[in-house]
Amino acid sequence: MSNVMKLFDETVNPLDGAEELFKIQGWDFERLHEDEITLHMTGQHGEYEIKISWQEHHNAILFSCEYTDMCLREHRMEHAIATIYNINKKIWLGHFDLSKENNAPIFKYTSLIGNSPVIEHIENLIDIALNECERFHSVFDLLTSSEQPDPNQLVLALMDNGGVS
Repeated sequence: MSNVMKLFDETVNPLDGAEELFKIQGWDFERLHEDEITLHMTGQHGEYEIKISWQEHHNAILFSCEYTDMCLREHRMEHAIATIYNINKKIWLGHFDLSKENNAPIFKYTSLIGNSPVIEHIENLIDIALNECERFHSVFDLLTSSEQPDPNQLVLALMDNGGVS
């Protein structure tokens, strides 16, 4: 068993172990308080802020991944909400929503911590969130652009692609 895995097995608050993992990885993060940590990451298409909150009384991790480089304008809300609804139908774990502070798209997921190794669990959450945010980046980019998106462009952007050109 690796030293990092041992650290997680001995840790009561999983964010203590997450903090050590982020240090080892050299990732940019802030420990806001005992039960919350924020991680800043760059994806292939955008910048993201990942927040992980520990709720001991539920034995759960609240996880969110917010686009930091885009936000939706008020006059596009109705269209954005319908589009997010269609995106959420395509996702198995978690869902997209809009940040209450600035209308930025945000991926959210709550996960109960069972007997699984917490380090793997947190790494998987980060992978899932970044993959889903990257997968739908072009859709949110269209919704936040200065022009009204063409409905056909949104339909195409919502399609899963088979590769990258």
